[in-house]
Amino acid sequence: MKIVLEDCIEYRNELGQLHREDGPAIKWNERDVSYTFNGTTHNLTKGAREYWVNGQLFRIEYANGSKAYYNGTHLHRLDGPALEYAWCPEHNRYYIDGKQVPSF
Repeated sequence: MKIVLEDCIEYRNELGQLHREDGPAIKWNERDVSYTFNGTTHNLTKGAREYWVNGQLFRIEYANGSKAYYNGTHLHRLDGPALEYAWCPEHNRYYIDGKQVPSF
């Protein structure tokens, strides 16, 4: 399902996981996108950096300053938002084990 937000477009599967087979699952602009299948990030565009810890995806930093935190395969962060939008912090999103939760 396609979800149009003020700052990005997200595509999700029936379980609510970020998912798209024919393009990026998150599109912030023409340069910053994330290719995600069933909640797992698979490919990045130029300008984004991946950070891995013990063979697990930990963080992605995008060229525009936005960040996404993972627990290896799912969006996850216990000490802040798992999705940080550099230009629009009021739209940051919180996830635990891939499930969106209210801000805390």
